[in-house]
Amino acid sequence: MSWRSIAFRGSLGLAAVTLVSCGGTDVRDEAWSGDLLKISYYRVNLEAKSKRPEPTYRVVFSDSWKEKFGDNPREPLPKAAPNQVYRGSDRDALIRRYLEKLRDFGLDKLRSRNPDDVNPQSLYALAMDPQTMNTARVITVGTDKSAKSYFASDQPMGADSNTFIQCERYVASVMAGHTIRVGVITDPREKQ
Repeated sequence: MSWRSIAFRGSLGLAAVTLVSCGGTDVRDEAWSGDLLKISYYRVNLEAKSKRPEPTYRVVFSDSWKEKFGDNPREPLPKAAPNQVYRGSDRDALIRRYLEKLRDFGLDKLRSRNPDDVNPQSLYALAMDPQTMNTARVITVGTDKSAKSYFASDQPMGADSNTFIQCERYVASVMAGHTIRVGVITDPREKQ
């Protein structure tokens, strides 16, 4: 860790203490601020030949996340994309920049859920149904302390749905350049 990052973190801590002591509140959101970062994206693609729905899960970790947890995204969403899990990692500063861009787009203002509350089997069923596969799109941001998932289906029509689409386009472009296909995850329809 360089002296600049230590000095920056120290100044952030001092600013938070100053806010609290002056009667302000510390509104730190654990899913958006922290040292160990990840961004994941779940969506359905159509196979080129058969036009059959194919759920995919992509995740990018910060290097510090990868050092502490390895390739474990610590959420159940990968189980809803059997055989279609893609992972990657990059510098902490770059992942933080991606998160700031998503915040600028307004993702943090949208309705969110805890990713641990998602049932992978239900999400997979939603993704495989041609009538509902378009709603099975999820962006998750998080740290080692907390995470938030933003579902396309949870966003009301209007400005919020446009915000989600704008964030989704950005995340898709980030994921395309940073992730590669890895290992096999069992089909969620199988009994374990």
